[in-house]
Amino acid sequence: MAKDGDLRTLTRSVASGGGSAFFQRIAGRVSILGFQVLLSRSLGVETFGLFAVAQSIFKMAHGLLSTGPMHAIVRFVSSRSERREWAEAKGRTIDGFALSVGLGGVAVVGLGIALQLGGRQLFGDTDVAIAALGLLICLPAYNALLLLSGLSRALGFVHLGIFAYDLLRPLLVIAVVGFVFLFRASLMNAVLGFVVATYLAVIVAGALVRRRLPSEMRATRAKHDVPGVVRYSLLAAVSGIGLIVLSRVDRIMLGVMVGTTAAGVYTAASLAALQVTLGMKSIEASFAPQIAKLHAAGRKEDLADLYAVTSKWILSMTILLTLPLLLFGRPILAIFGSGFAAGALALGVLAAGQLLRASIGCSAQLLLMTGHQRLEAVNNIVLVGANLLLNVLLIPRYEALGAAAATAGSLLLLTGLRFVEIHRLLGLSPFCREMWKPLVAGIVAGAAGYVVTRAGMRLPFELLVGGSVVVLAYIAALLALGLDEDYRDLWRTLVRRRGLSRE
Repeated sequence: MAKDGDLRTLTRSVASGGGSAFFQRIAGRVSILGFQVLLSRSLGVETFGLFAVAQSIFKMAHGLLSTGPMHAIVRFVSSRSERREWAEAKGRTIDGFALSVGLGGVAVVGLGIALQLGGRQLFGDTDVAIAALGLLICLPAYNALLLLSGLSRALGFVHLGIFAYDLLRPLLVIAVVGFVFLFRASLMNAVLGFVVATYLAVIVAGALVRRRLPSEMRATRAKHDVPGVVRYSLLAAVSGIGLIVLSRVDRIMLGVMVGTTAAGVYTAASLAALQVTLGMKSIEASFAPQIAKLHAAGRKEDLADLYAVTSKWILSMTILLTLPLLLFGRPILAIFGSGFAAGALALGVLAAGQLLRASIGCSAQLLLMTGHQRLEAVNNIVLVGANLLLNVLLIPRYEALGAAAATAGSLLLLTGLRFVEIHRLLGLSPFCREMWKPLVAGIVAGAAGYVVTRAGMRLPFELLVGGSVVVLAYIAALLALGLDEDYRDLWRTLVRRRGLSRE
C-alpha cells in the first residue's frame, strides 16, 4: 500500500483536476445538448437524422485521425516535462500536431471525393453527402483543438485543456448556429454555423494555450522523433477506434438500413446516454497524466491505490447519472421534440451499457499510458468486429433497440477484456472495500425514483420531481453509509471548487 500522505496528495491532485473538468464538462455538455435540441426542434426528426448521420461521418474521421496523436502528446509530454526534457516535449508536440492536422487535410480531400461519387447511392439522399462534406471542411481545425486540449492536460493545465475542447467549442457552436437560425433554420445553416464556430474556437484556444506554455519549452530547440510519434499514434488510434465506431457507426447503419427518422430518434437517445460518462471523462482528464508519471517512476503501489480510489469515484458519479435515464427516459427524450420519446427503451439499454464500461474506471488510459497500446488496439479491433456483427444482426429486426443492444453487448465484452488484462499484466484492480456503498445507495435511490414513476405525473413534472428525488435519496444514502476521506476530498473540490493551491 502507498503511504497515506502520498496517496492523499495524489487523490487531491486528481480530484482538483477532475473537479475542474467536471464543472466545465457539465457546462459543455449542456451546451452540446442545447445545440442538439435546437436542431431537433427546429428541423424535425427526419432532417435532424440527416444532420446526425453527416455529423457521425465527420466525428468518426476526427476520432480516427486525432485520438492517436493526442494520446501521444499526453504520454510523451507528461513524462518528458516531469524530467524537464523540454526539447523532447516540444518536438513530440510539433510532431503530433503535424501528423493529425496533415492527415485531416488529406481526409477532407479523400472523403469529399468519396461522398460526391457514392453519397447518394449509399444514403439515398444527397443532403447527407453535402452536409458531411461541409462539416469535413473544419476537420483540420477540429483535430488541432483536441490536440491543444491534450497538450494543456499533459502540462498540468487540466482546466484549460477541458475549456478549450469541451466548453469553448460547444458554447461557440450553439451561439453561432443560434444566430444563423434567426435568419433561417435549415440543414445547411446548421453546417455553416458548426464550421465557423470550430475555426473561431481553435483560434481562441491556440492563443490561450500558447500563453501558458513553459518558457523553457518555448525557448528550446525542438528534438523530433517522428517515427516514434507515428508508431505510437497509429497504435493508439487503433486502440481508440472501438469507442469511435461504437458511438457513431450505429447511427450511420440505422440511416442506411432503416432510414434517417430512426437515426434521428436513436441519436437523441445516444446523446442522452453518453452523459453517463461525464464522471469518468472528468476524472480521466487528470488521471491519465498521473498514470504516465507514476508508471515511469516505478510507483506501482501508488498507481494501484489511486486506480481503486478513482474507480470508486467514477462508479459513484456514474450510478447517479444513470438512474434518471433508466427511470425517466420518455420525459428526457421528449425535450428533443415530438416523436423522440419512442427511443426511451433504447436509451435505457445504452445507459446500462455505459454504466458497465465505467464500472472498472479509467481502464483504457491505464493500458495506453503504461505501454500496452498494442493490446488495447487488439481489444478495439475485437470490439469493432463484435459491434458491426451485432448491428447487422439486430438492426433489421429491432431497429433502434437493436442498435442499442449491439452497443451494450459490445461494451460488456470490452469491459471483461480490459478487466482481465489489467489484473494479469499490471496486477491492478478497480475494486476496493468501500465499493459497496455507491451500489447500495443506487438501489435506495432507484427504489425512490420508481415510486415517482408510479405516481402518474405528467411528463415535465415527473422528470423534475423524479430527478430531484433520485439525487437527494442517493446523496442521503451515501451520507448515511459514511463518506470516506477520499470522498471528502472530491466533495471539497466539486462543491467548494478548492484545489491544492488553495489548501
